[in-house]
Amino acid sequence: MSRPKKSETDLLLGMRSRQERIKQKISAKVFCAVVGISRQRLSSIERGTSTVEYPLLINIAKFLQVPTDSLLGLCR
Repeated sequence: MSRPKKSETDLLLGMRSRQERIKQKISAKVFCAVVGISRQRLSSIERGTSTVEYPLLINIAKFLQVPTDSLLGLCR
């Protein structure tokens, strides 16, 4: 079975959301509970191996209090 291909957007989103979560000292357990995902899904997102649907992207951005553009690497 082949591994899912990592897109640049998925990698950026995973990296930036993880950085922001850690910067804000939010545990994976709390993040998952609030955002409504499993720890396994969070791990996949943060590794860039899972594509995030728009509603989940919005939930993540709202919880972290950052713009979606920032998570997607669209603003500097």
